[in-house]
Amino acid sequence: MSANITFLTPGNKGNNLGILKRSIVADIRADHIRSLAFLSPNLNNSKVVQGKEDFTLENFYDWFRGFTDAEGSFQITYLRDNFWRFSFEIKLHIDDIKVLHFIKDTLGIGKVYESEKSCRFIVSKQSEIKKILDIFTNYPLISSKRLNLLTWDKAFKLYIDGKDTKESTFSRIKNLKDEMNNNRTDFTSNHPININSYWLLGFVEGDGSWIVDKKNYSLIFSIAQSAKDLELMNAIKFYINNLNSQFKDIVSLGTYQEGSLSSMVNLTITKTDAISQVIVPLFFNMIWFSKKEMDFADWVYILARSA
Repeated sequence: MSANITFLTPGNKGNNLGILKRSIVADIRADHIRSLAFLSPNLNNSKVVQGKEDFTLENFYDWFRGFTDAEGSFQITYLRDNFWRFSFEIKLHIDDIKVLHFIKDTLGIGKVYESEKSCRFIVSKQSEIKKILDIFTNYPLISSKRLNLLTWDKAFKLYIDGKDTKESTFSRIKNLKDEMNNNRTDFTSNHPININSYWLLGFVEGDGSWIVDKKNYSLIFSIAQSAKDLELMNAIKFYINNLNSQFKDIVSLGTYQEGSLSSMVNLTITKTDAISQVIVPLFFNMIWFSKKEMDFADWVYILARSA
């Protein structure tokens, strides 16, 4: 995840707008951070954050599954002597380390590690992995990462069950590991795709882009994903197209090739009236947790200035 707003040129006009708005948003963001109230997580509607609207644990788990669909990963690592390490991880740029601390403190599990340019939230204790599995059972992932989660879950339960021989367990876990992540070739899935506003915000805070065209200052909202998640992107398109009955066909989907191997699908919204009447109202009053809130605020400020 990285900052994805393109500032305007010529001269310093765009940068000045961005700097001005960032100073304003920094104050708003500081108020949000000061208002955070972390509670012991349980699956109810207790308030987590006081802000523009009540932010509940229900909202958090929806945001968390969306953010995981964008940024999360499930890892299996062989250590030695038939010992395996299972981990759930989220890796971000170091500038967004506060997001990982928010996740850790709200869930009450995991650790945050940092290096010079990146940071990671890692859950690897067996008791805590069970909690991650419980969360995603109640709040399912809906991207292709759900398939990795299911394989990871199967391997983890096989490992802790201990009923099979060490040799058989090793072989079966290795085979499952070899089906995951970049090695996966089968993306067949019939699971329901449940999108709501906080899932979408979490997903956008991971993989969304707020773009300003340098030529004419027009705004573009974009989400890019691997073509293996085309079904999900079509579901997002349907969700957004049905937010406002006056704007029924505002989302475009296109495909492109990234490098020599990866086929990508790109969701875009470019119509100014749709942006101002659908996209801005959708995200404006929600509680954000990443630095992309500042990108969004810059983007909205430019929209207001160009109106």
